[in-house]
Amino acid sequence: MAAPILNDRQALFSSFTEKMPKFMRYLFSDNEKNRVWQNKLAIALLVAVFLSGVATYGALSEAPPFGNDPDTVIWLLNLDLILVLMIVGLIARRIVSVWSGRKRGLAGSHLHVRLVYIFSILAAVPAIIMTVFSAFFFHFGVQTWFSERVQTAVYESQEVAQAYLEEHTQVIRADTLAMENDLNRQADLFMENDKAFDRILQTQSMLRNLSEAIVFDSYGRVYARSGLTFSLEFEDLPSNAMDRARMGEAVVMTSSNDDRVRALVKLDNFIDAYLYVGRMIDPRVLSHLDATKRASQDYMALEDRYGDMQVTVTLIFVVVGLLLLFTAIWFGLLLARQLAQPISELIDTADRVRSGDFSARVAE
Repeated sequence: MAAPILNDRQALFSSFTEKMPKFMRYLFSDNEKNRVWQNKLAIALLVAVFLSGVATYGALSEAPPFGNDPDTVIWLLNLDLILVLMIVGLIARRIVSVWSGRKRGLAGSHLHVRLVYIFSILAAVPAIIMTVFSAFFFHFGVQTWFSERVQTAVYESQEVAQAYLEEHTQVIRADTLAMENDLNRQADLFMENDKAFDRILQTQSMLRNLSEAIVFDSYGRVYARSGLTFSLEFEDLPSNAMDRARMGEAVVMTSSNDDRVRALVKLDNFIDAYLYVGRMIDPRVLSHLDATKRASQDYMALEDRYGDMQVTVTLIFVVVGLLLLFTAIWFGLLLARQLAQPISELIDTADRVRSGDFSARVAE
């Protein structure tokens, strides 16, 4: 689906570039009819520049209906460049017309040229300054995101989160091994008295702040339990956990909903028995840890894309800056024309009266 859309956009861009020379020839032709159409075209271009700027901003900010689509951003940047070229054409046509009038010695042409120069400078300087300062502010603003302090805070927060989880892992492993030793020392008693086994397991769980504990064999038969052990009894163990426990390892695991840490160890003094314990973790702590992890990953991804992002945003600033610059210059030329035209007509009428044409009048 994306390929046909991209091909349509490329075809549209190619059509614009093919018709551009014809447009330029029409643009530089000088007659009354074309001047009317050129004024209408200038108004249409200004409206198109505004709409294109809004659309470009919407695409960059992922606002509807544009969304997060890089092809849309590229297409809009191409449209912005086309509008820049068209405005440049209008400006070039107006400047050529002014200089041509000066070369022919038209009345008021020198004043018109000076006004064009002054108003173009006045219009262009703010646009240039705004574009340059925007680019610099963006550059230095983004630099603070990747400063040593921010990087240290992000990476250290991730290390703290990992250290917290690792501490829980180490603590429950140590508690499980200590509990294993205590149960192994009294294995003979427990084999003869199931109630004593339950009582001692309950006591051991309370002393070590374990929310649940169970002793079972490799066939799933339960020998003793403490607390609410339904989740332990009905939760499937990882396939390799039993094998690792038989090898003498204290296996530490997290549950599927990540709200507790669990450990499994083999009781060596029993014929076929395993100790399986669990400890609850505060869900709020886990939520903060998860948020820290996601934020750290997003930050590292942004850091990896920093170079490309800087080039893209700089290009956008340049294109939008050119739009603002040439639009401002166009308004400067238009204002200069509005001021110089009545004076030129007055001078031209005075020359005609001086030549004997007393019917000459200044248009009101």
